[in-house]
Amino acid sequence: MAPTDSRLIDDLETLLPSWQRHLRAANLSPRTITAYTSTGQTLISFLRAAGMPTAASGVRREHLETFIEDQLARFQPSTAATRYRDLRQLFRWLLDEGEIDRNPMERMRPPKLDERPVPVIPDDTIRKLLATCSGRTFEDRRDTAILFVLIDTGARLSEVADLRLDEDLDLEFDELHVIGKAGADAPFL
Repeated sequence: MAPTDSRLIDDLETLLPSWQRHLRAANLSPRTITAYTSTGQTLISFLRAAGMPTAASGVRREHLETFIEDQLARFQPSTAATRYRDLRQLFRWLLDEGEIDRNPMERMRPPKLDERPVPVIPDDTIRKLLATCSGRTFEDRRDTAILFVLIDTGARLSEVADLRLDEDLDLEFDELHVIGKAGADAPFL
């Protein structure tokens, strides 16, 4: 039997499937798991291209800061901040699993985000949008209802798309029950 190559066991790419299993066991949403995994793969690709270590025990703060710096140069600060948060989860898990002795992110700070107001859709635009479905067909009425739910509640598109007529609509109390991003059931009046 050949001796086990500890470099392969310690490699981030080898550890990612275990992390995914951990995330699934924590009952995180599939989108969150995909985002975390994608960030892990992006880090691995960056480290390889830059000639930096991909062994979990070899990754240092300066490697991660260089990665975040690269992300800031190529993407919006919000993307870099999201990847920073994703990596915090990965390295926290690596520490908990005993794969690393010290978390290289423990003293790192997330990238600073400039506060940008969310643009408000002008009333004229909303009127024009509603006018596109002002007919009497089922589809027109359905689309008008969907637009009003989005406009009046602030629900996310995915939350509205996931609504089930029989289970999430309460006509007696004029409520929609929406499963939000955090998985909480919240009524929208």
